[in-house]
Amino acid sequence: MAVEQLCFFKFQRPLLERFGKEFFRSVPREPGVYLFSGDHGRPLYVGHSRDLRTRLSYYKNAQPEREPRRIVRLVHQVRKIDLECHETLHAAQLRELAMIRHLRPKFNVANTLSPTYSYFGFRQHGRGFSLRLSMSEAKMEGEIRVGAFRNRGLCAQAFLAIARTIVAGSGMVHSIFDFPAWLNVRAREWVFDENSRSILYRFISGDDDGFLVQAAALAERTADQFLRQIFETDLLTLGEFFALAQEMAKLRIALDTPIVSQEALQVSHRLIRANHSNQVSRMDIAETDCAALFD
Repeated sequence: MAVEQLCFFKFQRPLLERFGKEFFRSVPREPGVYLFSGDHGRPLYVGHSRDLRTRLSYYKNAQPEREPRRIVRLVHQVRKIDLECHETLHAAQLRELAMIRHLRPKFNVANTLSPTYSYFGFRQHGRGFSLRLSMSEAKMEGEIRVGAFRNRGLCAQAFLAIARTIVAGSGMVHSIFDFPAWLNVRAREWVFDENSRSILYRFISGDDDGFLVQAAALAERTADQFLRQIFETDLLTLGEFFALAQEMAKLRIALDTPIVSQEALQVSHRLIRANHSNQVSRMDIAETDCAALFD
């Protein structure tokens, strides 16, 4: 028989004592974001909920014998509660992530690090155009951007593969020694002829695989063994990137926005992981049920 510690006194409920019953009764039953602040207005915790009143009731009634120590420490430090209502749960999730990134609350563990997403930028450059790879949300004057893309490493590899494909497609490259000196892995901006702008923009936007077809044709017709190996590797990289670009295109359509924000990507990843966990759980249950039939 398990041994339990008897409780001889009533635990405090600091939020109830500090804010009163009327405050918690006035909290709307709507999706939204809540911010707990401590002494001198220091942000302590940001969260979201489908039902704000239910979520705050959880913190109001938090008890040391059943809640994690982190929650108990949090409720004892709260001096102010701010609420924001939103039309949808998805909007509340986006707002929560934006506030966490901006405020860096003390008790928020997840999503506090700055995400490293990549953006591709197109802008006019003389008679041609420049293609820029950046991890900053800020854009240059006159720049058209596509992003944000997760998988920073893949974006950097695809960026270099794009440059090699365009340069080699001009017919001036017959060996690995013919690539220009400016084509190196550290560069984050290239300048190309205007003729390749349209097909490249559609490729990076995930709308058309024409550039991928060009890369495949380049690898196929290259006679130099070492050069062909580079183009075949670039083709695999570009194919993987285009699959990512297609995912981003679907997300842009779903969110009805030309640029997908980093917060929207984090929310979509969270939903994907949750759906995957639910599918795995259902599969485990199904396998258990099937095994029971044969016992």
